[in-house]
Amino acid sequence: MEAVAPSRLAESWDNVGLLLGDRAAACRRVLVSVDWTPQVLAEALGMRADAVVSYHPPIFDALKRLDAADPAQGALLGAARAGIALLSPHTGYDAVQGGMTDWLAEGLAGGARELSRAAAHEPLRPACVRPSDGRSTSDVAPAARPTPAEGAGRLLELRRDEPLAAIAARLRRFLGAPRIDAVVAGARHRRIAICPGAGASFLPDAVARGATLLVTGEARHHEQLAARAVGVSMLLAGHTWTERGCMPRLALALSAVLEGPSFAVASSDLPPLTDPIARPSKARAARRPARPR
Repeated sequence: MEAVAPSRLAESWDNVGLLLGDRAAACRRVLVSVDWTPQVLAEALGMRADAVVSYHPPIFDALKRLDAADPAQGALLGAARAGIALLSPHTGYDAVQGGMTDWLAEGLAGGARELSRAAAHEPLRPACVRPSDGRSTSDVAPAARPTPAEGAGRLLELRRDEPLAAIAARLRRFLGAPRIDAVVAGARHRRIAICPGAGASFLPDAVARGATLLVTGEARHHEQLAARAVGVSMLLAGHTWTERGCMPRLALALSAVLEGPSFAVASSDLPPLTDPIARPSKARAARRPARPR
């Protein structure tokens, strides 16, 4: 987990790493999901998983009790009873080079090759590791220092201005999202600020870096108004849609650095929002990602 999603890069408010479990326990089967839900617990029990890597932290706010009558708390108790470890990479995986935010940038650019040819591609907020013992960042061991490619969010500069509608269409195809909402403050864009999930807090950074478009999952009403007021367009693909397509990539990255355990993407981990008129979407079959040769 530290090799794929270093906890040193996680936001200070986040709760990442091993959240439940015994570090000394054997680990043979791992399930990867966006969220930890009762449905994912049932799938983990069915496959006899030893661990679940849940992108969103299963434990985030402080807990004063664990009551099985509460579905979320009951799922935690179920994991503890079954000896299933729970781990979360969250913002550490967002910030690392090649992680979730870079995956989203690839989709916006039109693929990894197009991203490599972009005019610019760099963190929106460069990472800054601060030791807890009061030392300066320069005193941190070189292996623990962030690289210039690590940090929160991304600033993507395309090679030319593109219509907002074309960027939105490319993003929707890449994510497989049912819809893309937009705050329109300009028709064409070249400098794009990117953050998966709920990234409206990056609006001041986007303005400061000269971005005219902010791509994220969701934003509140007044955040949308604020963006339009400062002339920054937004593309809002839905919180979960800017994350879940990256789960196979996360599973593959973990399998590449950890020999032995098998990894599967949870098929029961479905978007919470659906179209009430359309037929329910079929769960994607869980699979073990192919190991790199």
